[in-house]
Amino acid sequence: MDVLMVPRLDDEGLPDDDIEPLFDPMAELDVRIRALYALKERYQKTKEGVKLLFAALPTTDSVLLQHELLYNVGQCGLEDAVPQLIHVASNAELLDVVTRHEAIEAMGAIGSAACVPFLQMLMQTSTEAPIRESCDLALRRLQTLATEGARGVAGPPSCHFTSVDPSPPFHDTKTFVELRQILLDESAPLWERYRAMFTLRNLGTSEAVEVLCVALLNDTSSCLFRHEVAFVLGQLEHSASEEALSRCVADRNEHPMVRHEAAEALGALAVPSSLAVLSQFAEDRNALVRDSCVVGLEMHKYWSAFRPATDE
Repeated sequence: MDVLMVPRLDDEGLPDDDIEPLFDPMAELDVRIRALYALKERYQKTKEGVKLLFAALPTTDSVLLQHELLYNVGQCGLEDAVPQLIHVASNAELLDVVTRHEAIEAMGAIGSAACVPFLQMLMQTSTEAPIRESCDLALRRLQTLATEGARGVAGPPSCHFTSVDPSPPFHDTKTFVELRQILLDESAPLWERYRAMFTLRNLGTSEAVEVLCVALLNDTSSCLFRHEVAFVLGQLEHSASEEALSRCVADRNEHPMVRHEAAEALGALAVPSSLAVLSQFAEDRNALVRDSCVVGLEMHKYWSAFRPATDE
């Protein structure tokens, strides 16, 4: 897949043995994902790590693996990655919408003003709703960063979620009723709904999980929004979300990007009853869903070793 500007790995830049499978096109997906985890642990937020993440991109046609690589590029927060991310996001003819969305989201996470002209252009010219919406969210995050500084896009000091999110939570006090109303209002700006989503995630209550599940199953406005809801439910790892996530994975009328995040979220829950759904759809006709269920099964196996089956 010679469509990306990627650095070459010279002899001195070859990865360690446990990371090397990430660059092997013949390696099984779960093996490559484990190698990615090893890379993340060893090269957290370093230029060398970003170089290796980009070097792995042209070795795979798996949209899931491309998505995971680019997500981690964004989480590194290094401006050196911006030209390559723009190149990825520009390849509409050769790369899946999920891969390109993730490159756009990574630009927002990095927070470089150098991205603004490209994102504005792409938002105005793209015919794909997830791409336009991803650009809008990234631009709003960049604008908030420019006007309010790092505090404007940060979560509360007490927040134990360490991910760099597409939007910050609300900084002013809002009631649960207000948050629910904003989250479920399909006419509200996506930026506001995202802020309500991350505020509810930070609350982490059973009531918050319940309303997030309602949004996942009932929203009709944006597959990008629903995919982020599934991601947040995976972060919360609350067993009360299992039914909604399972229904989402099983819904062949749902966008693959949503089913994909729901499958990984099910894996993070690691409850025994989710194994049947993940196993069934690990043979789905859609490659992204299929791969996500394979990874979800691996996540389930890993987290089950640390979590009692009765964990609520």
